[in-house]
Amino acid sequence: MEILNQAIGQLIALLAFFAFPASQYVLLKALSRKEGQPELWYLPDCGFRLVIRNLPRKRVLTDIRYRAFIRRLTPASEGSSVASIVVQKLITRDDMVLFPGTDQNTYGI
Repeated sequence: MEILNQAIGQLIALLAFFAFPASQYVLLKALSRKEGQPELWYLPDCGFRLVIRNLPRKRVLTDIRYRAFIRRLTPASEGSSVASIVVQKLITRDDMVLFPGTDQNTYGI
């Protein structure tokens, strides 16, 4: 009977050990989805600059993904009654973490 109690105690301790970081990860991912205030700036010397602001926040932002596209309108041609849009991808990037009190800058988009 004592072996069963020890096994149950070990199992509970193991679950608690892994449950805390897993639940913290899930909560951080859910809470940081709308944080960061991304802005696209244009600087004449550098071109476009993507800034993700995390200075006033106290949270760690995770799973940062962004893409930049150029869309060009192709006018209707002979045999076609509608214009079409041609999309060209400039950059796709995935970053892991942005810590509190820092900003992430990406030049040359």
